[in-house]
Amino acid sequence: MPIDPGTGKYLPPEARGFQADVYVFAVQSVRTHDEYDALDLRQWTFHVLSRTQLMALPRGCKGHALATLRRVRETSDAVAYTTLAERIRKATGVGTDPSV
Repeated sequence: MPIDPGTGKYLPPEARGFQADVYVFAVQSVRTHDEYDALDLRQWTFHVLSRTQLMALPRGCKGHALATLRRVRETSDAVAYTTLAERIRKATGVGTDPSV
């Protein structure tokens, strides 16, 4: 949670906003405990959203993380770890040709 530098106290919820330019959501894709290996990057899919894209999503009630994750998955294509850096650069505009 962000802190107000003037008071040293946490900002109220309505003043917190978004603190990053890009957000990456990681989703473990295996369905059984026997297959699960948190270190196997092939088992993960990633969803990359810019701050603007994330802010455009409907915002639900506090504690509805699963509903938010479903919205993220509907809004963005899943990417593999091997293309994650490229997708992050694209979302931020860093290292891309502005004429494209």
